[in-house]
Amino acid sequence: MMNETDLLLGETFFYLTTTGWRSGKLHKIEIWYVTYCERYYLISENRLNAHWVQNIQRNPLVSFYVGQRKGTTPTEPIPAIGRILSVEEEAELIAIINRLFVEKYGWNVGLIVEIVPATP
Repeated sequence: MMNETDLLLGETFFYLTTTGWRSGKLHKIEIWYVTYCERYYLISENRLNAHWVQNIQRNPLVSFYVGQRKGTTPTEPIPAIGRILSVEEEAELIAIINRLFVEKYGWNVGLIVEIVPATP
């Protein structure tokens, strides 16, 4: 039986960098993600209380890369725009993203944030 460390070694993560809304400093997090229609979706378990979500609310310009567990060499960060999905206006998209999270991770509790790579 594989332990959690063995399972995580082959798993890819989303590395998101936001700009702190108070400090102006860059903050990077490692988080689970799904993709849909060439966009990336993250779930904030702490909803609007998560600092990275608060940073995106105030400054949607972010960067990211997808890679394996910390300790591996990242690719060049990709500039992107982040936004919180609207429950009232995007219920169908939210249902799709929730299903994708359940299929991939067996979990989907929280606020969904969309990350759209910036076009050159």
